[in-house]
Amino acid sequence: MSIPILPLETPRLLLRPYAEKDLLDFFTFASHPQVGPAAGWTPHKNISESRKILDSFIAGGEVWAVEEKTSGHVIGSVGLHQDVVRKVNKDIVLTIGYTLSAACWGKGYATEAVRRVLRYVFSEAAEPPELISVRHYDFNNRSRRVIKKCGFKFEGVIRKAVVLPEYGLRDCWQYSMTEREWRQTVVREEAQDLGAATSPER
Repeated sequence: MSIPILPLETPRLLLRPYAEKDLLDFFTFASHPQVGPAAGWTPHKNISESRKILDSFIAGGEVWAVEEKTSGHVIGSVGLHQDVVRKVNKDIVLTIGYTLSAACWGKGYATEAVRRVLRYVFSEAAEPPELISVRHYDFNNRSRRVIKKCGFKFEGVIRKAVVLPEYGLRDCWQYSMTEREWRQTVVREEAQDLGAATSPER
């Protein structure tokens, strides 16, 4: 893979490669009954299961640990993987996925982390991909809001796409973003921030 998992920072988060010390934090959020099923995987049953998956993250070099700066705890993951829907090399198209501890939902952390990874991939990486895709299942409105806030373009719905452990047969909503679209999104966000900063108080 041409995109190395380097440490990245946001105002509230540190994105970094996973390490063995993260096992307990990883098990804590991955065993929650609502976290895994929303992303299509079964909650971890025990810490041994989490250890195996953590080892695969460390060896695979495709997943960031999302560390909350104030607490020092790992509260989620962001990964860049091959897009299994598009039959092209993963150096051309990548898909992004993310998971966040249920205790941290509603704080804007997922949007903050995904935006930072997009900036890294499209403006800092030596060999950026042509496109980044992302998807969510039809019931996952939290993920849908993150995707829209980050500026991804809606592609369509793959109906009856997958059977999930907790939800049965579900539709999958598909989105994507090119480097040009990302830059347009950044320009709009900066203009909005500037407008908010210069608006007189009422």
